[in-house]
Amino acid sequence: MSFVDVIYSLIIEPLRLLFEFVFFFAFKSTDNVWLSILMMSLVINILLLPLYFRADMLEKEQNAKKKLMKPWVDKIKTTFKGDEKIMMLQAYYRENNYKSTDVLKESVSLFLQIPFFIAAYSFLSGLSLLHGTSLGPIKDLGVPDALISIGGFTVNLLPILMTVINIVSGFIYSEKGAFKDKIKLILIALVFLVLLYNSPAGLSFTGH
Repeated sequence: MSFVDVIYSLIIEPLRLLFEFVFFFAFKSTDNVWLSILMMSLVINILLLPLYFRADMLEKEQNAKKKLMKPWVDKIKTTFKGDEKIMMLQAYYRENNYKSTDVLKESVSLFLQIPFFIAAYSFLSGLSLLHGTSLGPIKDLGVPDALISIGGFTVNLLPILMTVINIVSGFIYSEKGAFKDKIKLILIALVFLVLLYNSPAGLSFTGH
């Protein structure tokens, strides 16, 4: 068994089973695929709230530490050169209990989203109930929405709308955040846009 298979079995598969349980519990109550997807997304996001709050705290603590260290880091970089600069930076980082791996704390929320996205995709892409289920102008939740058609060219509108909503909500949430944080937010949203663009329309309603 490869490392990827181990990760899938330990993390992704339990999450996929959680999505499946919540969806079919909701479907048994509503007998409506679209409502079941929305309820599944709502329940999962509620369960994720404590993790997201903790991730947000870690990111803020990391950004605060880097901001506090920045004047001395900049001074070391301008004062010293070569190996001496590296040694001075390493000594300063040790003094402030800062490790090179701490930079990963800035992206904890992204790392949280990835396994949930993979699990949701794994579950919904194989959900036969989506196929043939329509919702308003969306003819089939089991395939990309293709809501805009120009000549022989189609555009999947739902992933674009979800990306815009995520970017706007992220900007509102991080109104006082640094410019680089906003750039990271946009890049993350665009990555998910690429991943979601040709996915089943039903997957767009789970958010990301």
